[in-house]
Amino acid sequence: MNRKDLTHAQVNFYGERKTLEELSNEYEINLKTLISRYRKGVKNEKILLNPKKPEVLVNGKVMNIDEISKEAGKSRSTIYYRIKKGYKEDVLVSPKINSD
Repeated sequence: MNRKDLTHAQVNFYGERKTLEELSNEYEINLKTLISRYRKGVKNEKILLNPKKPEVLVNGKVMNIDEISKEAGKSRSTIYYRIKKGYKEDVLVSPKINSD
């Protein structure tokens, strides 16, 4: 199926058949995102699940990767790596970590 065909592809959504285009409009999710998820085999309610950016508590505020990156002056990939490895909040925003 090409992209145009997929806009009208239907998924079982809580017992109702809805097209990806309908879900995109109704839930304000980018149609390309829904098509990508559909192509990966997600064809039910889970298609709307948003793999949310991880949020952590830093300096008393709940922040996502973009916010931490901006505040700490670190790249998004550095912050993501540190969150994934389970680093504590003070280490997320610290200078380079030595693995000695």
